Amino acid sequence: MSDNSVSRRLFMSAAAAAPAVPVLIASDRIAIFDPPPAKARIVACTAASVVGPARYTPAEIAQITAAGKDVQLTLPKNADELNKALPEADVVFGSLNAEWLAKAKSLRWFQATEAGMERVLFPELIKSDIVVTNMARMFAPAISETVISML
Repeated sequence: MSDNSVSRRLFMSAAAAAPAVPVLIASDRIAIFDPPPAKARIVACTAASVVGPARYTPAEIAQITAAGKDVQLTLPKNADELNKALPEADVVFGSLNAEWLAKAKSLRWFQATEAGMERVLFPELIKSDIVVTNMARMFAPAISETVISML
């Protein structure tokens, strides 16, 4: 056993403290958009965007667009609409690949819809100044329950 190994007890106690970790450890990596942007162009971009749009109810769309002064949500129905929306996108919600990133010249924030990041991160995105967030905290209860049940 090396000095760098992590025991299950340590892992489980760290999991309980996870909400505090970003503040304690990665405070220099927290992005604050100050002043907030005057406009936000959000593109809901999924691998299925080339087949069909992301599904949102009219009430969900209204709630998202009402969250700021000038918020626009684009739900591309096909690859052509996606390619047209990406150059002006400030935010991509869903999926992103190197080809789409090259087209997204105004992108400031990428919100992945997964908890894990191993399939999402690629060299061009890592080298960029784009803020990348995921759904780890949202899925944490379900993931931890699954892991415990598997044990």
